[in-house]
Amino acid sequence: MGSTFYLLFSHTLTKEQISEVKNNLACDAIISLPQDLQELWSNIPSELDSLFFYLSPIKEYLCSNLNKKDYVLVQGD
Repeated sequence: MGSTFYLLFSHTLTKEQISEVKNNLACDAIISLPQDLQELWSNIPSELDSLFFYLSPIKEYLCSNLNKKDYVLVQGD
């Protein structure tokens, strides 16, 4: 079984990017965040002093689902 590629992204990958992930990294699946976590990721308040508690649901999700050979692509400002 190959790796899984998790997206912490505010948009979707292009067809070319998907092809690169599958071919170059041997990933069987590309997984976006569940809707509730995607909304959290896409709407991070700029006035927060720390992201530690705000992003803890995403950290918990990843820790529960990631395997040793998986990848996470993180995109944001």
